[in-house]
Amino acid sequence: MRTHNDASTSVQDMLSSLKDFITNLNEKNKKIDDTLKTTKVIEKKLHDLSQFNDNREEGESLKKYHANSEYKKVIDRLRLENATIRELKEERGDLRVLLQDYHNTLEVVMKKHRQIVSQIAVANEVLHDLDVYEDANRDKDKKMARLEYENQVLYGLLFNTFKRKKLLKKCLKKPLNGNFNSNDTVVDEASTHSELFNDSFVQNNDTTSEDETLNLSSQSGYDSDDSIQTVIYRNDESNK
Repeated sequence: MRTHNDASTSVQDMLSSLKDFITNLNEKNKKIDDTLKTTKVIEKKLHDLSQFNDNREEGESLKKYHANSEYKKVIDRLRLENATIRELKEERGDLRVLLQDYHNTLEVVMKKHRQIVSQIAVANEVLHDLDVYEDANRDKDKKMARLEYENQVLYGLLFNTFKRKKLLKKCLKKPLNGNFNSNDTVVDEASTHSELFNDSFVQNNDTTSEDETLNLSSQSGYDSDDSIQTVIYRNDESNK
């Protein structure tokens, strides 16, 4: 029994030792790989440095050998292009400043334009109101002129009517010795017919005048009673 235990213990020790050995081996392999990688990097750097030195030496030799060749022309062209690029940068800065000034000026102009447009709109409204007011005044002036003409015509008609009636009354009654008594009135048979004719003519004229007066009053838009003040002269009032 003891021998079996010793054997199992030795096997376990061997397995643990083998495990440690494998672990150490893996670590060493990892270190070796890292070292190889580092070595390769160093070799690459050395190769690049050597190639750079070779190229530099070759370039210097070519530069010395081709002092007036295409290499110089390329360098001159690059310098010229660099100068052109600097000038373009300066022009771009100047253009940017000009563009900003133009933008500011445009804002001022547009603001003024909006103010002018608003003022023009207000002025147009005022002119429209003035036109309407002038049209209304013209209509009123025409109406006033028509009314004045109608009033003149009506006044003339009334005056003529009054005058004719007064003349008719004087013709119909011819007093004797200044006495207005109807018994002393002399009636001329020769003049009776003419006086009756004049009376009928005056009445016809009065009727025509009244028709014209009513027509004018209806055209003016007023009633005849409101626009005309009729004065009636009776025979008894004239006798007084």
